[in-house]
Amino acid sequence: MKPEPLSTNTINRLNNMREGNRNSTVFQSANEMKRAGYEKEEIMEVLQEMGQRAGLDSKEISETVESASKYGNKPLTVRYFDDVEIEEKEWIVRYRIPRRQLSLVAGKQGDGKSYMLLDLASKLSHGLNMPDGSESPKRKTLYCFVEDSPSDVRLRLENANADLKNNMVGYIHLATEYRNRNNFNIATSEGIKQLRDAVIEGGFEWVIIDPFNNFIGGNSRTDNDSATRHILGELDAVAQECNVGITYLMHFSKDRDRKGIDKILNSTGHSAFCRVVLFVKKHPEEYQRRLLTVEKTNSTGELPAWEYKLLAVSDNPDAGARVEWTDVNSTATFEDWDSIDTKDAPVRDECEEVIMDCLSDEDKGTVETTVKHGVQRTYKWDNVLREVKEQTGASNHTINNARTKLLTSKSIMKCKISRTDGKQGGGKTVWFIPREIVAPAYPEDDYVITL
Repeated sequence: MKPEPLSTNTINRLNNMREGNRNSTVFQSANEMKRAGYEKEEIMEVLQEMGQRAGLDSKEISETVESASKYGNKPLTVRYFDDVEIEEKEWIVRYRIPRRQLSLVAGKQGDGKSYMLLDLASKLSHGLNMPDGSESPKRKTLYCFVEDSPSDVRLRLENANADLKNNMVGYIHLATEYRNRNNFNIATSEGIKQLRDAVIEGGFEWVIIDPFNNFIGGNSRTDNDSATRHILGELDAVAQECNVGITYLMHFSKDRDRKGIDKILNSTGHSAFCRVVLFVKKHPEEYQRRLLTVEKTNSTGELPAWEYKLLAVSDNPDAGARVEWTDVNSTATFEDWDSIDTKDAPVRDECEEVIMDCLSDEDKGTVETTVKHGVQRTYKWDNVLREVKEQTGASNHTINNARTKLLTSKSIMKCKISRTDGKQGGGKTVWFIPREIVAPAYPEDDYVITL
């Protein structure tokens, strides 16, 4: 059967490959060509030519096409659930780190994610109980990292009393691999094979990747949802094939308006592929305290947070720190701690007062809105920001913290006025002190208000 001609979209995509999305373009194009009826050899010939022209290595193109050949164009098999055996769920750390699946630990840089995971790895190295008292057999951990030296990490493990003499904690240090001209990159088929081989050879049961973005190479775009899901799919396959838990770390987005799972950078694939998503938060006032919360889990109901402290081992700063677990039934939430910010509390409190004053001053209103008992003025944020700056001299960061706190407590609200007829105009985001809004003071058929 003669294959269909390449679509215009496929041709344009191949002709416009740019650094950062070349691998994902080759992968996507290979799948499209296969669906169009091209043989593997034909796909390889076309993509080798186009990929090398864009600067890709021939070997890398071959691996990507081989990977794509595993998917699609196979007859669907309908199966029946009566034939499915229910597998007993197995955990590295009960309800928090699953075996044979992916898990994610996210937080700000410096909040103590690595310390916490290394402490758990140290307990596993001896088969000690977990912080909540749950039992765990001895397990070997493979720690893949880049941002610290092997010497610093060993010190952390020694402070946590890890079993190092029996080689219960192995490591891959990315900088060392690069110096040895070994380009370890889990965004490539070769990198996934290297990881799989290392896990099998070392007999590891838990893999920690710290952080995820450093192990996917400079040419892989983490804001490309399709590419990210492809990488996570390959990692998930390693977890299942090797009967190992894989936990990777990520930093939060710098966008303070993002909440919950949305604080994870760039791709929804992370929350989709990971069975468990954990957040780590440093207490804004008591800097030794940390909170570990379960933000997403596929297996259980609501789980309590775990609290721990990072304590100095001695007066010598070079001696490092250790983890002390203090509460495994905490009722605190990530949002509770995230809403506290005492560093600039006096100025922030002043900003809150000025914001409320601005939103209650009808002379400063910019958009007229119909309410149940008359007309209310709502406000563009730029106008409020200008007024608060003039009165307090506070930074944008402090003013935004004040706004976030008022939003969280529902002392203020925002809404968007937009047209319903598809024409340009409207689309204004406005702020107000909550009252029951019936409709904006624009022609009712042309505009809607969304809270």
